[in-house]
Amino acid sequence: MTCLLASLQAHAQEGGTPYLYKGTVDGKLPVTMFLHAVPSECSGEMIYQGIYRYDKTAEPDNWLLLNIDHNGKNQFVMVETGFSGVLVLRKVGDTLTGIWLHPDGQKQMKVELKKKPVTEGQAEKYMNELDAANERDHDC
Repeated sequence: MTCLLASLQAHAQEGGTPYLYKGTVDGKLPVTMFLHAVPSECSGEMIYQGIYRYDKTAEPDNWLLLNIDHNGKNQFVMVETGFSGVLVLRKVGDTLTGIWLHPDGQKQMKVELKKKPVTEGQAEKYMNELDAANERDHDC
């Protein structure tokens, strides 16, 4: 697992596409999500890495690392590291919409995110946050 993450991080720094989304969970909790996509060396299919945070928390830099999978049909499942929640999202145009699920499967909240422009400087800042979250959650 550590080798895979190191490979993804090294490959990510060579290029890839950054995506910045802002929106809400439950219509009232503002969130920021950063995704970074790189093509798989084997299949060419996009591999996504990502982080998100609740913008109005006491710790604004407390990013949640996401384990992301997708089916090639603009549908994504994003599991928060530590399984504190799951996002099931669909991409239509510049929006990601869907639900956030509590691990107990009972609590669900609506998620609406809109893609925002991301500058080179912002992308670098968010990549640093992504790297820090990876190190925090996956380093020995």
